[in-house]
Amino acid sequence: MSIQLEGMEQLMSQLNQIGVSLNTEAKNKALMAGVDLMYQKVVENVPKRTRNLEKSIQKSDKVQHDEVSVWIDGQGKGFYGYFLEIGRKAGVATRGKNKGYRYPAMAARPFMGPAYEYNIGNVTDKMGEVIRRELGL
Repeated sequence: MSIQLEGMEQLMSQLNQIGVSLNTEAKNKALMAGVDLMYQKVVENVPKRTRNLEKSIQKSDKVQHDEVSVWIDGQGKGFYGYFLEIGRKAGVATRGKNKGYRYPAMAARPFMGPAYEYNIGNVTDKMGEVIRRELGL
């Protein structure tokens, strides 16, 4: 489960239309500013009962292929973040040490999706602010 910030292609297209070229360093600074803000908003939005899930939230530390992400490290104690985000049906474990265990249904309590939906405008504003600063506009 991850959130990917996209839209740099559209922004680049708009900048090219007005005759402004954006260098890679400025673009990367804008993307990193965006992912930093999104990470902050996801951390603010995550349930904090044990703080295990909060500690499992990760973010890109560099831009790769014009993409950055915020995600949950599902290998550690925050493995349940996926179930919390989308919910789960009741069932029976079919393998592992808990084979035969009947687990209950779990209602969805999304935290990443709402953080994205409510803050995508702020993130794009922040990215635009960085680009304007880098271009001296």
